[in-house]
Formats: sequence, C-alpha cells, structure tokens
Amino acid sequence: MQLPQEFKEKIVKLLGETEFAQYERTLEEERAYGLRPNELKIDKETLRPILAPIITMKEDVAWSHNGMYFDPSSGRMPGRLPYYLAGLYYIQEPSAMYPAEVLEAKPGDKVLDLCAARVQKLLLAFKDKASLYPMTSAPPEPTPYYIT
Repeated sequence: MQLPQEFKEKIVKLLGETEFAQYERTLEEERAYGLRPNELKIDKETLRPILAPIITMKEDVAWSHNGMYFDPSSGRMPGRLPYYLAGLYYIQEPSAMYPAEVLEAKPGDKVLDLCAARVQKLLLAFKDKASLYPMTSAPPEPTPYYIT
C-alpha cells in the first residue's frame, strides 16, 4: 500500500522512524477476521462448537477473554447465519476488542466513545448498569446508552 507522503511525514513525527516502519509493515499483513459471543446469550465454549461445522474457527484472540478468529474463505460468512441474526455473536475486528478488555469501567462511570460500533463495546465493557456517551452526527447532543 502506498501512503501519501504528507501522511507519512506526520506519522513519522508522532511515532519515530522505527515504530513507523513497524506500522508500515503491518499494512502488508493479511487482514484478521474475528467474532465474539454476546455473553448475555451464550459463552465462547458453547458457541465455538455450534459454528465449527459451518465456519473454520481459528485460535482465540490473545488479548480478549472471548474473542475468536475465523477464516472468511472457508465457508459461509458468519454475518449471514441465523445465529448472527439471533444476536448470539458479534463480528468484530480483533484489535477493536482490546479497549473494552482494559477499560475496567465500573457502574456509574461515564465513557465518551469516539469510535464506531459502540453497542458491541458497550455490551462487552459494561456488565452492570453504566452509561456510554457516543459521539455521532445525530442526535446533536451525546445520548447515554444504558444496560442493566
């Protein structure tokens, strides 16, 4: 992938030459595909054998207590399965699983989420009543999402 020169210069200033070189190498690596169970409905140990005959499940995501890699070229896409439509799992890029794992949010904490797919992180990060303030283009004011 060819990055624009202006972008490269800005990122080198932020990261330094060594870390930028590492970053640039990652752009050539194969994309990772992941999913994780909706723990309000099912756990990883129960979900894996359900999906295994349909999707080639790979190893667990090292930094996630419930994330799993899958091979998208091996069978049906997990987003088209009835289990997905029933809300048993979420398809999520493995690196996006990390923030909720280390956040350690507690009931009563307020978290400003500047990322997409906030509901997936919400369900993972807050197992008790808590509020999340997503920044979106609509509505104009941050709206808290609650889970009990």
